[in-house]
Amino acid sequence: MIDLIISTYAMLFLVTYMMPTFVAIARNHNQTTTIAILNLVFGWSVIGWVILLLWSANDNTKQELR
Repeated sequence: MIDLIISTYAMLFLVTYMMPTFVAIARNHNQTTTIAILNLVFGWSVIGWVILLLWSANDNTKQELR
């Protein structure tokens, strides 16, 4: 039972930690790779994580051809 609780918390932490990368992927951001790398390096700091989340949520997305 304790293993399930630890696994659940670990998964929640991982999803939260990588949120800027997931947002960039979902929004088809131009700098997805850069955001993902910086998220791995600077995501541990709250300021870095917030800046990356804001960057990934901006309107710098790839335009689809119609």
